[in-house]
Amino acid sequence: MYSYEAGQNIYLKCHQRSGRPRLYYRSTRFLQLADQLMLGEFDEHRYSPQAAIYKARDLMSDDSLIPKSVVTLYQWINDGVFCTSNLDLFEKTKRKHHRTHPRAKRCLGPNIAQRPQTADQRSEIGHWELDTVQGQKNGNDSVVLVMTDRLSRVNITSKIAGKTAHAVNHFFVELRQKLGKNAYYRIFKTITSDNGSEFSELTRVHDHVFYTDPYSPWERGSNEINNRFLRKEITKGQAINDYSNAQIIATNNRMNHYPRAIFNGRSAMDVYCKAFYQEMSRSHQPIINWSVLFISA
Repeated sequence: MYSYEAGQNIYLKCHQRSGRPRLYYRSTRFLQLADQLMLGEFDEHRYSPQAAIYKARDLMSDDSLIPKSVVTLYQWINDGVFCTSNLDLFEKTKRKHHRTHPRAKRCLGPNIAQRPQTADQRSEIGHWELDTVQGQKNGNDSVVLVMTDRLSRVNITSKIAGKTAHAVNHFFVELRQKLGKNAYYRIFKTITSDNGSEFSELTRVHDHVFYTDPYSPWERGSNEINNRFLRKEITKGQAINDYSNAQIIATNNRMNHYPRAIFNGRSAMDVYCKAFYQEMSRSHQPIINWSVLFISA
């Protein structure tokens, strides 16, 4: 005797087994590795899903078991295939909170609109965005000075005495003495900062300083993205004095060698090194020992 319900159940079971098998059934090694990367169990750093794919391609001999698109990886996370959940992803859970600001604040100096076209177009290295990362806002804590190259997104960080114009300028004076004036201006062609009081005297230590419009952090977008990366390990509210120079250097080094989607898996340091040596070969000038920028804080 024919039963509609029995026939429907048989159909549903067969339908579940039909079609091409999901890739993750054959990708056990990748699933384990991706979980370790995204949860920070591989090298104590949490990778984004896209960065996990790039890293897995370097580590696994058979990349046919690795998803071609990061969209697939996000779908697997949503489907519960991984131990990693959306709450474990640093960027995905962030939400933008729009605030209004009074527009009375003025630019401290030359506006970003006057910046050279090469800086706006990111057509060469040497154009830097500048900011400070705070820990405790009590006036007694150190801060981390953060510089981001607009083309390569490579980062320079340095622990300075405080969020003051004197501390910021002291950093640049020492840097110019260390590199020499000629090399200093070849590496730092322009500097773009916001209108914070700690940057109010920058024009005394650099000839080509430009200021963003008030309350416009997106005009230093690369710098802001790198700051978020630093905040994974240099947390808000934790005193900067609690972090050693070595810890800050190590965090910055990990960021500079982190695989980036914008560069098809290459790191910011890879891009900076290539552009730097190409520029030096065209200029026929002595090679600059730029490595001191990344090993001293």
